[in-house]
Amino acid sequence: MYTLLILQGYAVVLGLGAWMAYRYLTLKEDLVSPWFLFLGGCMCFLGMPSIFTGMGGPLGHREPFSEWILFLFLLGILVFMVTLMATYYLFNYPAKLAQRAQLLWPSPSIGTLLVALVLCFGMYAFFLRPLPIPFVSHVLGISGAFGPIIAVSLAVVAWNNDKANPFLIAIAIGTLGLALICSVASGSGRRQLVAVLLTVPIMLYWLRWRYQNPQWTAVRFVALGLAGLVVISAYSGLRHGTRGEVGFGTGLNRITAISSSIASGNIGDGANVFAADTTETSLLAIWMYGHNRPFPHQPFHTLYFIAANPIPRVFWEEKPKGLGYLLPQEHYELEGSSATLGPGVVGHAFHEGGLHMCIFYGALFAIILRFGSEWIRLEPGNPYLLGIFAAASSNILTIPRGDMGTMTMQVLSSAVCGAVVFGVMRLLSPTSNTSYRIDQLYAPQPQPPQLQAA
Repeated sequence: MYTLLILQGYAVVLGLGAWMAYRYLTLKEDLVSPWFLFLGGCMCFLGMPSIFTGMGGPLGHREPFSEWILFLFLLGILVFMVTLMATYYLFNYPAKLAQRAQLLWPSPSIGTLLVALVLCFGMYAFFLRPLPIPFVSHVLGISGAFGPIIAVSLAVVAWNNDKANPFLIAIAIGTLGLALICSVASGSGRRQLVAVLLTVPIMLYWLRWRYQNPQWTAVRFVALGLAGLVVISAYSGLRHGTRGEVGFGTGLNRITAISSSIASGNIGDGANVFAADTTETSLLAIWMYGHNRPFPHQPFHTLYFIAANPIPRVFWEEKPKGLGYLLPQEHYELEGSSATLGPGVVGHAFHEGGLHMCIFYGALFAIILRFGSEWIRLEPGNPYLLGIFAAASSNILTIPRGDMGTMTMQVLSSAVCGAVVFGVMRLLSPTSNTSYRIDQLYAPQPQPPQLQAA
């Protein structure tokens, strides 16, 4: 049965990789979109961990799960992936809805850009040192974490519109440097750093590389992806040494330590990057909630967690916790611990009822991703949409790993941060409105063939 686990891992990694390459190189889909990023997350966290676990686990051992639990896991992966792909490509209503989402966006000037950058980093400072204001500090505090990424997006778009302007070049480089420091200044997590590393490639793809030779663009992203893996692997090996420390100085020290680790060749073995314990955690969740069922099902727990999350725990002490927190506390009896585990999509599904929840979440994620990907495709130069996408990118990538509720909340928080910046820019430029729709923009040079809608 463990051989089947290895085969399942390779099927997900190679199958999705081949599908994405075919769709992009034949100009049927964009290489950089919420949809492809989510599929990349499926490769990393539904495929690679199965290979690690099937071969003996990242630590050289396996939990003694029965063949029936392994079978349920394999079946859950199959049901989820089939539902996800079928819904995305066969259900077109989300794309039609995105086509109706026509908004006018404030066009930033250099002056309003500087205000927006101060706002973005000010929101981050509020996240790092929240004020004791119930609800406001909770919602804006979480959203403020994404301010530096929105700032980088706005700065890169401004530079792209006037590439020879030395002031804008300095602003873009300085903003990126500050964002890198901020990404590791607020804790030992890796997702913020991943998002910052993804931001510039995302912006350059939609602003320039999308209209160039697709083969060369793919080569660029392979090279950048490998470089990013080196950085994340190096940070994975040292991030726990300063756990609990926050602040600008801490972030600067961590960036320096990452550089030193790479220079010395100390970049780890890579297993941590792919969250190699995700499959074992999914199997644990199936055993706990779906097989012997020592713990009861909690239907739609993820949606319940998301809906309740904005309510401060000071007002609701028993507010739902994500499954990633519940697993260590219920199985390992680590009550009060901050330890988390990534249950994977299948682990979440069995926690909430079983295989039918694989169908539910496969369809739900496909609908949301189709809407978001289509909206960005229709407005490829929109700095606000691209900023939200960049800020949410690492959490979109890691939703397949889980905790799904936590990652989805982070995506929504990215949107809140972008909405705040959009609102302030609208107040600063009430009459400067721009439509970024591809069918409404004047093109000063011939446009390449547009990518076909799926």
